[in-house]
Amino acid sequence: MKLFNQKKSTFFLKLFAAAFLALSASPLLASITDNAKSDLNSYFEKAPWLGLITDEITYGPVKISHVHLHDGDKVVFAAPGDELHGSLKYRIKSDDLATFHLNHLVIGIKGEGPQDCLTHNVGVWDSHGKTRFKLKAPEKAGIYEVRFLLTEGLTCSNARDTWEFGEKVPGSNATIGVIIVE
Repeated sequence: MKLFNQKKSTFFLKLFAAAFLALSASPLLASITDNAKSDLNSYFEKAPWLGLITDEITYGPVKISHVHLHDGDKVVFAAPGDELHGSLKYRIKSDDLATFHLNHLVIGIKGEGPQDCLTHNVGVWDSHGKTRFKLKAPEKAGIYEVRFLLTEGLTCSNARDTWEFGEKVPGSNATIGVIIVE
């Protein structure tokens, strides 16, 4: 089993973000048209790597922070089929949820589907906490995005089915980690 922390990868992602922010304040950005700025802003809103360089990410009524994959950072190397453990903090705002509907916070891998159900909320009051989860690394070598989704369902299984069968799929801005399968 080859698993190790990739602090250097996260460092370079943060360095890239800082460079972009510094560049955005420069006179060079002033010469870009409004349409180009709009396209650029749209890209960054959908950027899957945003959750890798920020300390917290908000997707709908859910705010996720302090993400750790396999007791390390947000990027992990794994062998095919490895079991990975992770943890995160969450905050769910009930204002945007239907009252007395059972909602589940689900985590999984883009292209592979949901894998774990993290917590539940009935839409009456806000909830927050820290939770642990398990993910199974895909069997095929490649780079995979770890994503989350808050969805309704009577059980966790029903909630996972909405993701798995494409009824509701987390967007790129719900990416909170990366698994690189070697």
